[in-house]
Amino acid sequence: MLCFDCAQRGGEEPAVAVCQECGAGLCPAHTTAVAQLVHRAAGMGPVSSSVPGRRMTCRDCRLARRSA
Repeated sequence: MLCFDCAQRGGEEPAVAVCQECGAGLCPAHTTAVAQLVHRAAGMGPVSSSVPGRRMTCRDCRLARRSA
């Protein structure tokens, strides 16, 4: 799979991640790792991990989420 953003500019950089919002393949230059709390069901309600997970997003989706 190729990076979607690079391909739009005529490049052929391999993708190393997938945007969790739009599903586009992303190269390291176009990937943003965002910290995300991980929740799981346990007993009477959800439990959050003390160590944050990662959520990979493209620049467009990251900017759209910030402006919402």
